Amino acid sequence: ADQKKKRSDDVKSGISALLKDAPLAVQMIGKLVAPLMSGLAEQMVEQAKSMNELADEARIMLSFNSRAKSILGDNIFVDAPFSQGSSSMMVDGRQTTQIQASFGVSGSIQSGICNMVASGQDGETKIDKLVLNVGGQVFEIDPSGKTTGPGPSFSVTGSVGNNSGSGKNDIIDAEFVDKK
Repeated sequence: ADQKKKRSDDVKSGISALLKDAPLAVQMIGKLVAPLMSGLAEQMVEQAKSMNELADEARIMLSFNSRAKSILGDNIFVDAPFSQGSSSMMVDGRQTTQIQASFGVSGSIQSGICNMVASGQDGETKIDKLVLNVGGQVFEIDPSGKTTGPGPSFSVTGSVGNNSGSGKNDIIDAEFVDKK
């Protein structure tokens, strides 16, 4: 609570300092906008904190998933997200949040990219979907932590692009396997 108040005061004093030589009308608008800006700053801090927790949860999920561990190797590391988005909605006094993020992952064998979808209410966010893409092979990681079998996989072989002439790289072979 003290940090929130300090951040709010910092934003308000920063806007005041920025607008100190501005005309009175602009200063008045600044005083009206300051609470909105401090609220936005607080939301950004909360989102960053939530994203760090979710990235750590994703790393743990990957580390305990036998299939991900066999592909990536030991000592799985999750990078900061290179793409992320979130939305929040307040209904009947309850805040619902959805976060989507993409981040790099690496292990002792190879690296890849994870796409994550998480959602929650009132600050309790959990991963709903985690998809690992390594070398063109896509694996859905079960968020429940179950490792009973390999799970669904989607793999693409071949190449896409401007190939002149015909050859084996002109064909894309896609196969969906759902093993339960």
